[in-house]
Amino acid sequence: FKDDPGSAERMLQTIRDRPDLKGGAYIPMNLFIFCSTFKANKYSLPATITECYQGHVSELCSRECEKDRRDVYIDPTLSELPKDLQDLLRRLGELAFNGLTAKPSNYIFNEKAIRKVFPEIKEKPEDSLFKGLLQLHSGKPGFRPTFSGNFSHATLQEFFSALHLSPLSEKDQVIFWKEHIFNPSFAVVLRFYAGLTKLSCKDFIPLCLITPPATPTTAAPPNVAGATLQLPAKSDQQNPQLLILLHALHESQKKTIICETLKHLNSSLRFFNLGSFDAMVVLNCLAHCTHLVELFMYGNRNPFPVESVKRLLHKNQKLQKLRHIVLDRLTEDDVVTMFTRTCSVKELELNITKFTSLSALMRV
Repeated sequence: FKDDPGSAERMLQTIRDRPDLKGGAYIPMNLFIFCSTFKANKYSLPATITECYQGHVSELCSRECEKDRRDVYIDPTLSELPKDLQDLLRRLGELAFNGLTAKPSNYIFNEKAIRKVFPEIKEKPEDSLFKGLLQLHSGKPGFRPTFSGNFSHATLQEFFSALHLSPLSEKDQVIFWKEHIFNPSFAVVLRFYAGLTKLSCKDFIPLCLITPPATPTTAAPPNVAGATLQLPAKSDQQNPQLLILLHALHESQKKTIICETLKHLNSSLRFFNLGSFDAMVVLNCLAHCTHLVELFMYGNRNPFPVESVKRLLHKNQKLQKLRHIVLDRLTEDDVVTMFTRTCSVKELELNITKFTSLSALMRV
C-alpha cells in the first residue's frame, strides 16, 4: 500500500471490525495474507478465514505461472485449476495431512517424507516446483538428507490438511472425524474443513452429538446404546468441545446446518474466558438457537462485538438471562437498538467500559 496509504488505513479498519481476522493478525504470515487478499479482492476481505487462505494459495500459484509465462486463470476458490496445479495441491495436502496425523505431529519434512509424496523427484527440487507453497532447505554437503521442507506456518499446513480431507469419500471423512472431531489439536483443521465443505457431509451432525468426556482426549467416546446424545452445556479451557464446534459451524456459513445442529443444545449455556473472536462466534451462532433461555459468559475481559450482542438479543425471543457481557464504546443508538425493541431478556448484566451518554441507559 506504499502508493495508496488510504487503502492501508481502510484495511486496518476492516481488521479492527473483524474479530475473526483480528485474532490472527499478529502472525506475520496471516497479516501478509490479509494485505494481499484485501488488494486482490477489490479492497475488501472475504467472509471467512478459509476464503482468505484459498485466495492466498490462488495468488501464489498465479504468480509462479506468470514467472513461467503461463497465461492461466486460477480460480480464487481453487475449484477450477489446471491439472498440474490440481495434482500439486492434492499432493501437498497429502504431505500436510501425513505430518499432522503422525505421532508426534511433524512440521518439518525430511527428504524421505517428501519423496514419498513426490516419488518422481530425483535430486533436490527447485523451489518453483512447489509454487512457493513449500519452503525447501538444503542439507549439509555430503550428508543425508540432502534437503528438507516445511510450510511457511503451521496454519498453512492445517489448511492443506483440510484440503486433503474435503474431497475424500463421506465414509473416510466420517472415519477421521469420529476420532478427531473434539481433539483440540485438529480444531483449526476442522474449521478449514467446515469452510471448504460447508459441512455437506450428511453424517456430520450425528458425530457432533457424541457427548465428549469431561476432559479432552484424542478420541471421542463410542455412542453407548441408550445414552442421550447431546452437546456440552459448558465451555472452558478443560472442556473446549462446544467452542470448537461453534467455530466450525460459524466458518461453514451454512445457516441450515447451524440451526439443525443447535437444536441439540441445552437451553442454559455457560462460557468461560472468551476472547473477542470467540465471543463473536458464540454470539453469532447462538442467535440461531431459538430455544436458548440462559447464557452466562464468565471471566471475560475483552469487549464483545456490539453488533453480535444486538443480533442475539433480537433473534432469541425465549432468552431470559444474559450475564457478564463486556461492551466497549456503547453509544446511545446502540442502547436504543438493543433494549427498546422486542428484547425479552428479564435479567441482563453488562460491563460497559465506555459509554457516551447515560440518558438513554437511564430510560431503559
